[in-house]
Amino acid sequence: MSIRQETETDAQAQPGGQPDTLPARRATRLLSKVTLDLTPIRSSRDYRVFWIAQVASLTGSQMTVVALAAQAFLLRHNSLDVGIVSAAQLVSLVFGAFAGGHLGDRVNRRTMLVTLQIAQGLCMVALALGVGLSGTTGLAFLVALSTALALCTAMDEPVRDALVPSLLRDRDLEAGQVLNQTLFQITSLAGPLVGGVVLSLWNVRAVYIVDALTFAVAAVGYCLIRTGREENPAGAGTSGPALRGLWSGVRFFLRHPLIQAIAVIDLFAMVFGMPRALFPQLVTDHGTWPSGSLGLLFTAPALGALLAGATGGWIGRVRRQGLGVMVSVGVWGLAIAATGLVLNSLWAVLLLLLVAGAADAVSAVLRVTMMQRHTPVLLRSRVNALFLLFVVGGPRLGDIEAGAVAHWGLQLSIVSGGLLCLTGVVTTAVFWPGFAHYRRRALATDKNLREER
Repeated sequence: MSIRQETETDAQAQPGGQPDTLPARRATRLLSKVTLDLTPIRSSRDYRVFWIAQVASLTGSQMTVVALAAQAFLLRHNSLDVGIVSAAQLVSLVFGAFAGGHLGDRVNRRTMLVTLQIAQGLCMVALALGVGLSGTTGLAFLVALSTALALCTAMDEPVRDALVPSLLRDRDLEAGQVLNQTLFQITSLAGPLVGGVVLSLWNVRAVYIVDALTFAVAAVGYCLIRTGREENPAGAGTSGPALRGLWSGVRFFLRHPLIQAIAVIDLFAMVFGMPRALFPQLVTDHGTWPSGSLGLLFTAPALGALLAGATGGWIGRVRRQGLGVMVSVGVWGLAIAATGLVLNSLWAVLLLLLVAGAADAVSAVLRVTMMQRHTPVLLRSRVNALFLLFVVGGPRLGDIEAGAVAHWGLQLSIVSGGLLCLTGVVTTAVFWPGFAHYRRRALATDKNLREER
């Protein structure tokens, strides 16, 4: 079945109303279309609890990034140790994504999230107790604990994403994803800041203790969720060997053109879109730029994504979501390509990176909601896990690609990366022509899954 055929029945005209001539009401309506839509938090008690639990969990995770880097360096005052700890987490992230996706469709997702928060909290306690270790022993301890922590984090994300549609009304799903995206950007900025403040006022052990408390708060929050407790009881999702269960998610991916199109356009954007590996060289080549320029370059895309979320009330009203993704990725690619043409101006570069980050946030919200609406509940964790691999692996491959092309010139690497993002849009339009016509549809059910088998 083509993407166009899957969505033609969803395109229905909305009843019109009488125009409101009162200026105040018209201004209020206009404001509601651009400001952050808080309806999911107001209307769903369980989503409200879930969102607060995420605040605690994600903030703790971002604080840990600062603490791990600081402790790794202090072991032997060697920056290579920081890289070793970071690299050791990659295998756990990949394996954890698959494990979380598989288990999330077999057991109760709420219970699994509670368990993972407790596990991460215990890792924090262990890290706090091991702060006194030094040298090679301390490095081995830190690698082992950070690897375990990365495993829990990777298992956590696909389960969280899969639970969201069970907590919201169908019409609030897009608004809920905008809130999730905004929360992620806020914690990505605030978490390291809070971690740095705690580190400067006390020490690394204090950061780990605060982190443990945030995971405890998150565990309590997930315990309080009522909706969806029996949404996927043990054994309902899959049976038999784990590999067979994983193959069910891969088979769903291979059989559905919409999911394929989302994956391809996302891969082009993730691999070629962000030249973050080139930021240090960019700052070095422009010695007259003010101190702190490197931090500004890394912060600008996140700030753009945050601004997009804060003014993203309109995203949930986008009907042709496939076209919205293509336009957003196109803007992202154009902004990155334009960045390569204005490398002599720091403020122009920052502005374009901010625009790119905002476009990426819009694309992410639309892609996630399209995927969730199309994937039956008993497969959501596994399909989310597959997409998490793109999110985790794509930027790392992109760092390699950008660094390799930079051998022939910094400007060439950045401009070509942006243009290759546009190539992803063209590829999607050519091989999945129905993608641009995809319209928002109702959530897929497990009845749909049974009918497709």
